Amino acid sequence: MRHFIVGAGLLAVALIITFAAASLLQGMAVANKTVNAEPVVIDKIRPVGAHVPRNEPSRGRSVILASRPADG
Repeated sequence: MRHFIVGAGLLAVALIITFAAASLLQGMAVANKTVNAEPVVIDKIRPVGAHVPRNEPSRGRSVILASRPADG
């Protein structure tokens, strides 16, 4: 029974230390107002040149024509 009490006490102390450290770090992060949340502004990407059609078959279909061997 004594082991359970000691184990529960150690678990409680570990949880208290963990949550106290997390709270302290969160408070330090929120208090630092010198850094912008989004330092980089991303503009909308626009194509540079004219639209070039792709050389791919439409709808994923390809037509393969086989040549017949010549008789003779």
